[in-house]
Amino acid sequence: MKSLLLVSLAGTAITLVGLFVAPGRTWPNILLASYYVLGLSVGAGIFIALQYVSNAGWSVALRRVPEAVAGVFPLGAVLILLVLPGIHSIYEWSHAEVTAASHLLAAKSGWLNIPFFVFRTVVYLAVWGLLIRKIIVTSRTQDAEGGTVLTLKNRRFSAAFIAIFAFTFTLASMDWIMTLEPEWYSTIFGIYNFSGVFLSGLAMTTVIVIVLRRSGGGAGVITEAHLLNMGKYVFAFSTFWMYIWFSQYLLIWYANIPE
Repeated sequence: MKSLLLVSLAGTAITLVGLFVAPGRTWPNILLASYYVLGLSVGAGIFIALQYVSNAGWSVALRRVPEAVAGVFPLGAVLILLVLPGIHSIYEWSHAEVTAASHLLAAKSGWLNIPFFVFRTVVYLAVWGLLIRKIIVTSRTQDAEGGTVLTLKNRRFSAAFIAIFAFTFTLASMDWIMTLEPEWYSTIFGIYNFSGVFLSGLAMTTVIVIVLRRSGGGAGVITEAHLLNMGKYVFAFSTFWMYIWFSQYLLIWYANIPE
């Protein structure tokens, strides 16, 4: 633990130095690291929501693990918000002279402008955070109260989260990542990013479940069947992610799009 703390402090120090020495390289790296942390939490949150809406019973024994991963959401949200001061170092569309020199960027300026970008970011994070918290708090409350009322309540929260997330995450991934190349656009980009964050959330959940079981924390509760099911999930969505990734790459390749 002490070693991890030292590495974290060293990384923080290097990042702070980088903001002054090479902001053009440091800010994009902060963005990607923040996006990764946020992706782990929302990926785990979607996994929980899917279990509720599909009325799955097998995952109840390990539900606390993805809930813990999803609980990292506030950290991911804060990290994304900390990226906002670096907009000018990350996004070329944030410079008025660049937008004025491009007809395409000028046409997108109603959407790609700093005030609206910041507003959308805050809305995305607030809505996701509220729904994830609702699902987790309701699940924990059920430990004390029991019954099926709270399960049905969480099913409704989960259905709302999945529907809202599908739309807003598509926009968020385009805002935060796709606009790094603002003259390039893709209608498959949202599902490509979703497949990545969902797979990451699944993989993180699976690793923690395995470590927990080996340490004796899940003895008698987490069985081989649970590991088999999580393995199927990871395998299936690894294949899905690869398929979407190749579909995106193929479009870029045969259209010869340099951006």
